[in-house]
Amino acid sequence: MPDFLDIVERTLGVVDTFLPLAPIVEESKPPAKKLSTILADLRQTSHALAALLLDEKGAVLANAGNIPEENTENNLIPALTTAHHDGIKVSYELD
Repeated sequence: MPDFLDIVERTLGVVDTFLPLAPIVEESKPPAKKLSTILADLRQTSHALAALLLDEKGAVLANAGNIPEENTENNLIPALTTAHHDGIKVSYELD
């Protein structure tokens, strides 16, 4: 899990650091990556078969790669959505 989270943070560019920030210098920012590129990078970096972006109801909003079996997707997404909702409930209970 730590390796997976590290890959996601690096791919999305949200890596936190405890080092002091460098002085602000005017730089031209590279153009923002498209969602499809971010998911493809995440999939490639994590060596996953697929990377999916789901909404709160489990509908696939974007994907990169393919889940090997159609039936797997029908069983996998509801299970992931349930686990996510349960995780949110636990986090609220723990404050």
